[in-house]
Formats: sequence, C-alpha cells, structure tokens
Amino acid sequence: MKTTLKEDLFLSKVIGRDFFNINILRQNIRFQKNAVYSYCFDFNLELINLCHKLDFRYISSRVVLKRNKNNQLKHFKFPKEYILDKEVTKEDWNNIYNVSSIIAKNSRFNKDLRIRKYAKKIYKQWILNSILSGYADDYVFIRYKKLIIAFLTIKRNNASYSIDLIGVDAKFQNKGIGSLLISYMIEKYRTSNFYTGTQAENIIALNFYLKNQFKIHSYQVIFHKYT
Repeated sequence: MKTTLKEDLFLSKVIGRDFFNINILRQNIRFQKNAVYSYCFDFNLELINLCHKLDFRYISSRVVLKRNKNNQLKHFKFPKEYILDKEVTKEDWNNIYNVSSIIAKNSRFNKDLRIRKYAKKIYKQWILNSILSGYADDYVFIRYKKLIIAFLTIKRNNASYSIDLIGVDAKFQNKGIGSLLISYMIEKYRTSNFYTGTQAENIIALNFYLKNQFKIHSYQVIFHKYT
C-alpha cells in the first residue's frame, strides 16, 4: 500500500510552510523537515493509534452530512428585503472578509494552536480565490440595504455538490438567512445530492444542517503533524 501525499499549495503559501494532505498513512512514511502534515479519515481506532505512534496530534472531529436530491423543497420564495447578487465591488470586500473571519473561528485551523494565527488569513484568501479565481463552481451573496451580509460557495464533485463556504454576518444570524442560501442552491441544482461538513463540536452548525434536511453521512477525525 502506497502512502499518498499531496502538497496543498494554497495552504503552503498562506502559512509560509510546506503543507501536505495525507490520503493513506503507513508506519514507515518519510517526513520532510519544516513541514505540516494533515490526515483526515473516517473514525478508525487502528489509524488513530498509528497517528499517535507517528507523533500526530489530534486537532478536531468533523461530521459530513448529505442532503438527498429526492428530498426537495416544496416551495421556495426569496424575501423581498434580501437581494441575491453575484457582482462584487471594491467596497464589498471588507464586509465579505468580516463574514469569512466568522467562519475561521470555528475551523480546524483555529483549533490548531500552531497555525491559529493564520486562520483568518486562510479564509480571507479562500473566499478571494473562490470568487475571483474560479475556485468555486458557483456562489451567491445576499445583500441587505446594499451591504453584503452573507455568502455561500459550492464545489462540484461529479454529479453532486458540496457546500464549500457558508457564512452570515454576526448581526444577521438566527434570522433564517443561512437557510435561504441553502434553499436557493438546492432549488437551482435540484437534481443533485448536496454534501457539507462541519466541526463535530459546532453544535449550532450541526443543528442548522439537520434543520435543513441534511442527514449525517460519516464521522471523521483530523490529525496534524509538525516536523
């Protein structure tokens, strides 16, 4: 069995250190110096023990959820006070970055004390790449009184889609705006399954997805190693 390593060039550039994602882990893997290795896998005690032997540190747990394409909305109508938009001006980016910083707070990067200081920068560049460099396959913003207060980006994976980023300005949370974003995308791609992921300890996000008819698909754990 081969060990599969793939450098994440995006993260390497942001944190200033080589960052590798591991798909398959084995005991005799060779690690290069001054690098970060990330291993995300479905919960497995044997692999967890192997991670400890190789001096990986547990970072967080992740729940993957799925919304079946057959479980569609009966009716969708967007409220008039909110405006859907895909155009961005220079004046919008501060609001967009503020929302991305909220997402960063609950991310695995913020839970890793070694790279926590880069979490906001990671998500700032992430949303920038998603919109301006075509990293996202689709996206949408919500405006309220001309200000961007929320956004959602998705990635396509064969016949299904994954929610890549979703965030709502702190002042507008608990008003159903996140559900509006999901409803819009599901209505747009009604013949496809949707997947998403959230940190297992983020109960608010987990309940949010369950409320929007997602079901738990798998449970993963994430370990990091520094060399």
